[in-house]
Parts: sequence; C-alpha cells; structure tokens
Amino acid sequence: MPSGYLAIRNDLKQPTPVWVRRKTTAGGNGKIKYDRKTITDRNALVQQLARKKYLEKSTKLLAEEIERLNKYLKESIEPTADNVLKMLPRSYSALPEEIFFPKQRKANKWAELPYPQNTLYPEEKIHTTGRGLKVRSKSELFIADKLDMYLLPFQYDGIIYFENYAFSPDFMIPTIEGMKYWEHCGKMAESKYRKRNQWKLTMYDKMGIVPWKNLIITYDSEDGGLNLGIIEAEIRNKLIPVRL
Repeated sequence: MPSGYLAIRNDLKQPTPVWVRRKTTAGGNGKIKYDRKTITDRNALVQQLARKKYLEKSTKLLAEEIERLNKYLKESIEPTADNVLKMLPRSYSALPEEIFFPKQRKANKWAELPYPQNTLYPEEKIHTTGRGLKVRSKSELFIADKLDMYLLPFQYDGIIYFENYAFSPDFMIPTIEGMKYWEHCGKMAESKYRKRNQWKLTMYDKMGIVPWKNLIITYDSEDGGLNLGIIEAEIRNKLIPVRL
C-alpha cells in the first residue's frame, strides 16, 4: 500500500481527494509536517488509499473481536449435561443420571443396543462416520455425522415389518412426538430405483409414516451432489424442536 492516507476536501465545488503524507523531517519547532497533494486524476491511487483505510479499520475491529472472543472462551462454560451436573450440589452426585434426563438416557441406550439391521449388500457399506458407523453412501455419512453432532440418538438401517415385508429406513430417531423416520434418496435418476422408492413410500403411507407427520425425505441432486444446507435445515426445523 502507498504511504500516507486519503483525505477528502469538501470546501470546493465537489469532493476532492487529497493524498496526505508525512514529511521525512519534522519542522524546527518539533511539529510534524505533512505534504498534501490533490489526486483527482489518479483514480488507482485513490482506490489504493481508500482500500488501505478500510483494511486498517477492519484489522483493528477484527483484533478487538478476537480479544473479546478469547475472553469469552476463557470464561465460558459449555452447557453440556456433564458440566451442568458438576455444578449441582455435591450431594446430588449420589443420584443416578437417569433421574435428571430419563428420556434422553433411555434413547441413548436404545441407540447403542444391538438391533435387527438390514443384511442386504453389506459390501456397499464402505463409508465410516466419525464414531465408526458403516454406511452405504457419502450422503448418509453426512446425515449420520450431523445427527451425532446434535446429540440426536438414532438407529441406522434398522428393520421394521409390515404386511410380510421387511423395511429398513435409513434412520430412525426417537423424539417426544414418537419415532421419526428419515429416508435419503440418492439414485432418483435411475428408473428402477425411483419405482422401488415410490413403492416403499406407498407402503410407509399405509403404516402411517408420512412426510407431514413423522417422515423426513431428502434427495441427492441429479448429478449425485448433496446440499448440506438442506440436511441442516431438516434437523434444525423437524428434529431439534422435538428432541427428547
């Protein structure tokens, strides 16, 4: 960046940019002297000097914000269940944790217990989540990791039975409103996959598993891409408000 700074004179017919630079030597009385030069015809220099002032202010603001954030992080206590329990009277430590949040603990244990799982095509489960769960697609990987991030217990690829058929929703999540089901559809460009998926949703409808009540349906894009913003929105809007 060029030396000095940009000043704007407003005493003329129109605002005039002025380049102000400190002289190399101070005056005889010890006062600092400056050179001032009108730079109306030097747009590139005006732009550089204006950008310089912006960056100086921005850097100062960011430094102050970092200082405030460091102070907050140093003094803050994350409101996790374990931290809250530590702040209770010492005598409470003799009580079992289930007393404080029975539904959540019950759901966590439910998710950790062995359960009937879809055994078809195990070789397709090639993706591993942060906690070691094997899933079939990268999209399911992202969803599973997001559910874990929000501490939402779930079962992946579990089995439910209806009319002599076995179905395996991608995710089953217990909530205060009952079980929520999540199907992620990743191959909608394939006719055979679409027909199978439509039949499955028809059977879900017969079971009372429907989108406006207890079923979340998300999709890959036609080229196989995944919109993480949509996954985040589904969790925040449909699961977080009714979590156990």
